[in-house]
Amino acid sequence: MKQLYFLLFFIAGLSAIEYHGDRRQWTIVDADGKTNIALHLLNEHVDLIFPSNKSFHDIASDMKLYSPIGNVKCQDTTNTLGFTLLFDDRNHIRGEIKSTMVNGVYKVKMYLYEKCDDVEFSDDYATGIIEGAEKPLENTGRTCFLLADPFHQYGSDLTRKSMKLQVTPGNFGCQVFLILPNYMHVKDVDLKEPSVKSKIKGSK
Repeated sequence: MKQLYFLLFFIAGLSAIEYHGDRRQWTIVDADGKTNIALHLLNEHVDLIFPSNKSFHDIASDMKLYSPIGNVKCQDTTNTLGFTLLFDDRNHIRGEIKSTMVNGVYKVKMYLYEKCDDVEFSDDYATGIIEGAEKPLENTGRTCFLLADPFHQYGSDLTRKSMKLQVTPGNFGCQVFLILPNYMHVKDVDLKEPSVKSKIKGSK
């Protein structure tokens, strides 16, 4: 699986990527059937669909963040990538990804925040280095959604539930992937018209 990340990292290092709403540009499906969403490329709100028998603990444990290590080390020490897993207006998990000094070296780290009953806690409930390491969204510091899951039914389908993924790339110059479990997928949607974020070498 890591080979896919290294390949994409190498390509992005040689040339920029044209964002045009094509899912092939911001997702990779690995050999285990897991969808890897490139948060640094995604500029849409998308729905994530999963079985209704999965608890919040299951999903938070199985969803992971990862920033690959390639030949070119991430040099962005200024910008921040943000994302939100939105369950409804009152409940969400929000993440911030940034480079932080760790023992004299900048590392890509995640900071996760929780909101329940319309109140987002000011302190992060989980943090960790995701540069070269997959980190789950679950953590023993979490205090929301312990007694009840925040998910809503997906339309009229009693067997599935959903949540929204919203991303604010923030010009973050490092690659960050959200790894979905193999039982979760991105809803098929009509994405917005092409907009050039950057361009692949040789594309038209």
